[in-house]
Amino acid sequence: MTALKLNRITISIYTIAAPFYMVRFVFSGGDSMNTRVAVMSIIVENSEMTAELNAVLHSYGEFIIGRMGIPYRQRGINIISVAIDAPQDTIAALSGKIGKLKGVSVKTAYSAVMSND
Repeated sequence: MTALKLNRITISIYTIAAPFYMVRFVFSGGDSMNTRVAVMSIIVENSEMTAELNAVLHSYGEFIIGRMGIPYRQRGINIISVAIDAPQDTIAALSGKIGKLKGVSVKTAYSAVMSND
């Protein structure tokens, strides 16, 4: 076996039987494993998207610290706050998925505090 380490990637090459080789790539965490605390503010103007929004939030449940929903009946909207502790790319992916829902808008505020979990 021959191993080569490049930054966050380890490449291992195994000789099975010449001329056949097996190559294995292993990616290590690096910066992507640092988690941040963020708060997402979500406004739902289309109540038909509520089930789909809940499904998206449920799929990221392992990262969600807590959430609070406020129905604003006078305006016919729902206001939701979601506190999350996750890698920044995970937070961005969740925000992007929510933002694609019709009649749903989202803004995210990030804490400067990072942890390496």
